[in-house]
Amino acid sequence: MGIEYRLTLAGNIPLEDLASLVAPHGVEESTLPGYPRLLTADLGEEIGYTVTVSAGSSGYFDAEDDDGTQWEWEPDTYTNIIFDLRKNNPPEDVVPTMVSAVARVLTNPLLVKMV
Repeated sequence: MGIEYRLTLAGNIPLEDLASLVAPHGVEESTLPGYPRLLTADLGEEIGYTVTVSAGSSGYFDAEDDDGTQWEWEPDTYTNIIFDLRKNNPPEDVVPTMVSAVARVLTNPLLVKMV
């Protein structure tokens, strides 16, 4: 089993805009009927992870910090970017590349204006 990291962004962000930042060589679109739109790229051989980009609505996210304070967030629309790191790749080799992809998303001026 690998390690999964998720970045959730509020707002109705075009999936292709995000996908081009985290998987610049292209993504595949899921064609499963009855499921929300889903873009994926298997970058395992190149950089050690698979990335999935999907959108949703009426979200609910919660977490608890170290001192026990509960945090809740309910965005009307949101987009998830999920990085699934392979178990056979050492995290120290893969994480810097993933963090660079996240930085491209969070610093993209077009996306910052949308959110």
